[in-house]
Amino acid sequence: MPKFQIQYKYNSKTHTMNLDSDSWQKARDFALTMINGEITDIREFVHEDNRVIKDDKDYVHSKTLTLKNDVGFNSLRIPKIKKSVNDILIQNLVFNHLLINNKKINSIKIATKFN
Repeated sequence: MPKFQIQYKYNSKTHTMNLDSDSWQKARDFALTMINGEITDIREFVHEDNRVIKDDKDYVHSKTLTLKNDVGFNSLRIPKIKKSVNDILIQNLVFNHLLINNKKINSIKIATKFN
């Protein structure tokens, strides 16, 4: 039997539910009856892997980036960053790919949480 994942928004949070059903229409109808939210996506599982994969702990718990430029600032937290991604690479990515209010970032502060 096919399995479908229903993604929906409720109170500005995104939730998912996995359903076994004959068709996506039946899964959608069930979800519309049960949830109080807006369905944003329905996906059919093509492959499901139920193996439990051992966590190799090859990541840093999280990094918090504080970004600034002349017109504003932004702070963002990125969880589970690969240990191979160092602060210099993060700085280069931020300076080359991110903007604040359509202007380049000129200052970055990186805080690392290890556990």
